[in-house]
Amino acid sequence: MERINLQLPTSYNRCTPAQLRAIAAIMADRGLHTSRLHPYDHFEVKVAVFFRLTGIEVVEPVNPRVNVEDQYYTCRQTPWTLEEENSRWFRMLRWYRSFKAWFRRSVLGHDDTFSLYLWQINYWLTPHKNLINGKDIPGMLDWLDADSRDHLLRFPFPTVYRRRRSSWFSIGKKVEFHGPSPFMDGFIWRRYRFAQDYMQVYVDCHNALLQMQQQGNKVSADDMLKAVKNYDLAKAMFLAVLYNSRITYVDEETGCKKTDFHYQSNQHSDNSPYFRNFPESDFQLILLWWQGMMHFLQKTYPKVFKKTSVKSPKKPVNPLELYTRTTATMEKYLHITASDVDREPYTTILQQLEDITRRNEEIEKMNAKMKSRRK
Repeated sequence: MERINLQLPTSYNRCTPAQLRAIAAIMADRGLHTSRLHPYDHFEVKVAVFFRLTGIEVVEPVNPRVNVEDQYYTCRQTPWTLEEENSRWFRMLRWYRSFKAWFRRSVLGHDDTFSLYLWQINYWLTPHKNLINGKDIPGMLDWLDADSRDHLLRFPFPTVYRRRRSSWFSIGKKVEFHGPSPFMDGFIWRRYRFAQDYMQVYVDCHNALLQMQQQGNKVSADDMLKAVKNYDLAKAMFLAVLYNSRITYVDEETGCKKTDFHYQSNQHSDNSPYFRNFPESDFQLILLWWQGMMHFLQKTYPKVFKKTSVKSPKKPVNPLELYTRTTATMEKYLHITASDVDREPYTTILQQLEDITRRNEEIEKMNAKMKSRRK
């Protein structure tokens, strides 16, 4: 029997870029093929991720006519690793190793298949108790669960090369773009707010597209095409805020001209053509990183990112209204202009809002106590 490498990653941040891409591709594929007859099954995703990360190829599926404890997959190890799939010479490598494996099987008569039982996979991927000390042992891929505390905080694609996209095809040479630093270090308040707003636009366009897809033939082809274009544009503008290109700008501290990867306020529109038709599997990883960052900020600034009940009578705040209100609050308490607020590091503004919110809550509690004493 072939030896299976069970040294799988224990979190998103311990995954290599190739492993992250593989996980995102599986999740996107399962989400795409979800229907009423075949609902989304997260354990099925875990099994697919397990096969992909361990390099196991399924030769024959399970036989559903036998008992569950006797059901197994007929498998073999792929003749290349997941990391090698992203190498420059992978096509040649795949042909050579595939031919070598075929020669061993067909000519030399070497049987490289093995049986992998369902109970083995279930034991590895589901939580269970240690029979000796009774401690709970988590499943190998439990960090993929939605309720897991593990989040991707390392930006998956620090550098990308993109061509400008016209109406029908890509034009010009590839341009280098640099993504955010760890924990979005260097983000000014304006850039952070733009990223938040365009993420909300993306979510709205994505939900509208899903509703049209569920309606089926009731939606015209023109409306569907328009929704797809809006979805792709929202995604491109969000990415254009995250990625900086090399530009020449005037440094505010020294007053000298510099040429470097730098943020400019209009790059969400100027650079968005470079990010049209961005690979969906790669974008899913960026969404996973954004979700992890939001969890991190919510933990760091709990008063600013205070959760509200879904049944709350309060209406959701418009992003522009929230931006205007925040800027006015900072002008009032810090005695600075709106342009100064926009240029401040986003963590400074969030910390100021956290302190202001905490003080306001303390004042409200004190007023409530005084009113109760007067009664």
